Formats: sequence, structure tokens, C-alpha cells
Amino acid sequence: MKYLLLQAKYETGQVLHTDGFTLFQYQDESNTMCPYLIVLSIEEAAKQAQSIVNKNPNIEVVIFTETGEYIKTIRGDYIPPIIVKDKWWKFW
Repeated sequence: MKYLLLQAKYETGQVLHTDGFTLFQYQDESNTMCPYLIVLSIEEAAKQAQSIVNKNPNIEVVIFTETGEYIKTIRGDYIPPIIVKDKWWKFW
């Protein structure tokens, strides 16, 4: 059985190409196939997904079966940026 790895930005959920940096944009509606990384075992899928998020914690990797069934999501140690509010917020 094949397993599919889909990379996305952690904070926005935007799908990335297999390089892990370029945003995937499907302008052609006849070809909306997502850019999956394909592996042959669930152990290899988990190992490769963990390796990807270790290299870049701003990425999350979703693992699917070849039939599109969701398995799990692996996330890195993403720390969201601190939101600094302007002075006008204290009047709300």
C-alpha cells in the first residue's frame, strides 16, 4: 500500500509543493491533483514526515492512504508570533 504525504504551512494551511517552500496554486481546474510525496510503508511515511518538520517547524505534514483516507498530521514545534496590540485596543 502507498502512503501520501502532503506538506502545508502550519499557520495558514496553504498547501506546498514537494520542495516544501513553493505555494501550490492550481489555476487549471482540470488538474487539481495535490503535490504528494509517495512512500511505500506507514513507518517510512511517519519517519519522513517527522524529518520534514524537524528541518522546518513551520510546516505540517498530513499522511493519507492511497485511497485518500486521513491517517494523521505531524506538526513541528511551531511558536506563533507574539501579537502586539496598538494603544487604541485598551479602550475596547
